[in-house]
Amino acid sequence: MKLTKLADKYLSYMGQCYFKSRKKIFDWEELRTQFPDEDEEFICDAMRLLKGENLITILWADNVAYQVTLNASAITNAENYPRLKKLYEIVKELRSWI
Repeated sequence: MKLTKLADKYLSYMGQCYFKSRKKIFDWEELRTQFPDEDEEFICDAMRLLKGENLITILWADNVAYQVTLNASAITNAENYPRLKKLYEIVKELRSWI
């Protein structure tokens, strides 16, 4: 799996958890079990990628993402995505009329 795809899948997982139960804090064991076949360092790299985009905050322990917190910017992006997708579809339809 590519690094960006893994990061997207983790972000999607955390977003779904937030929208279902308002959970924003995830521990390493929970995150690790989502993709048990992936290398721990690769998972940490995916977390670093999300942190670099200011979507999560990470507390490190023993060189792993001990605790990951979903930032408000990630939640806002997830809430706005359906609206952006709908807007894109409207613009696409308008272009087809021209």
